[in-house]
Amino acid sequence: MSFLFIHIPKCGGTSISEVVMPNRVQLCQGNNGYFWVDNGYPQPTIDMIITGCVGDKRIAPSDNLSSYDYIFSVVRNPWDRALSWYHWHINDMNTTDKNKSHFSWYKQFESFSDWVKKGMSTPHISPFNMMEWIKYGGNPDLVCKRINKRRSSCPKRGYLYGGLSEIIPDSIYKMEDLFNVEKDNWSLLMEKCGLDPQTKRKHLNSSGKRKNMKQYYTIETAQIVYDKCKEDIEFFNYKFF
Repeated sequence: MSFLFIHIPKCGGTSISEVVMPNRVQLCQGNNGYFWVDNGYPQPTIDMIITGCVGDKRIAPSDNLSSYDYIFSVVRNPWDRALSWYHWHINDMNTTDKNKSHFSWYKQFESFSDWVKKGMSTPHISPFNMMEWIKYGGNPDLVCKRINKRRSSCPKRGYLYGGLSEIIPDSIYKMEDLFNVEKDNWSLLMEKCGLDPQTKRKHLNSSGKRKNMKQYYTIETAQIVYDKCKEDIEFFNYKFF
């Protein structure tokens, strides 16, 4: 079984990668995963993987996706993800890890609310919104015919959600469902990746324990996140709860 995991940051991807590809998590990002990790892009978007480029800069060979039996991604409640994103960075701002040198950029914000009110900006080249990781609207000739056929012939994509023709993954899981022991989404994912459905979950790269999500938001900041992540929220039917 050959699979490709479109790893959207702060959606439980590190935990999932360590389970499905232990000690070789770079390969979760495809055949050219090592190129992306070694060049500072450990979570490339589907557009980056297909073209092998970030803007006009060549990072890796192009990948027409022909070698993958299964392509999947994981999304998360955008309000919860924004909170996790901010706290993950500020909790490790003083790190000496060169791969996290950009974390100190977040020192300029007084609080989570301050970061949200100032536009939820990031120092990253990669997009913040989840849909931008999984959509490909570029040259269809760069994608193998099998993938293009799957895209064009399926008005309803994946096991869980309806989709758009630009969306590449066969399945898009919600993090909340994958890590809910009362649901069978995790077992389904393990089986699709060729693993034992009883494989246990891991919980890595956490941004730390926090209070209830609602306690961090005001009406104003909740609306700002909605406006910024509207496509994610409406497509995946998330609500502020």
